[in-house]
Amino acid sequence: MHIKKYKNPWPHFEVNTFLNKQQLKVIKEYTNYYVTKNKKNIDLYRRFITPVSKNNTVYSILYENFKNLLKITFNLDIHKFYFETSLSICTSNFDEHHIHTDVPTKKISGIFFLSKEGNGTELYKSKSEDSLKKNIAWKPNKLFLFKRTDYSWHNFNSIGNEDYRIVYNLNLNKILCTTAGGIFLKKTNIVMEN
Repeated sequence: MHIKKYKNPWPHFEVNTFLNKQQLKVIKEYTNYYVTKNKKNIDLYRRFITPVSKNNTVYSILYENFKNLLKITFNLDIHKFYFETSLSICTSNFDEHHIHTDVPTKKISGIFFLSKEGNGTELYKSKSEDSLKKNIAWKPNKLFLFKRTDYSWHNFNSIGNEDYRIVYNLNLNKILCTTAGGIFLKKTNIVMEN
């Protein structure tokens, strides 16, 4: 792992080579299988999130690396919180997200860039689009890590990518919470009936 700490626009870390070659191979194989199996739903929703089960080897790999990293970066004991990891897949035209800080129940957020290409995470000084200060450059096997605060404004999109933008969200929560399923439906003129 190669860890760099930054202060602007707010404290965060960029971790290159988050996983070793064998770990990365396992994660990629699992992810490719999942994407192939769920392509129809991913394309329908444009952003699809699924939790990674604790019984999954992927969970174990991400958990161990995240646990070790948090000891180094924040001197934090992961056992006092709830670790959650989810796979997030966005199509090449996803832009429905908005500038936000994470929910107050989240202690630490990590975004692990996996796909060959993608748009990195944008960091802001405030909720205003005019306050963009930095774009975390995309690099496969890189982790963007930060402590959630009331001023950790960030955003992302996947506009212009040739393929899916694939990340794993690694979260340390104060309470148990899970995010799953299609998040944004494709824009259509479908009328829902009761």
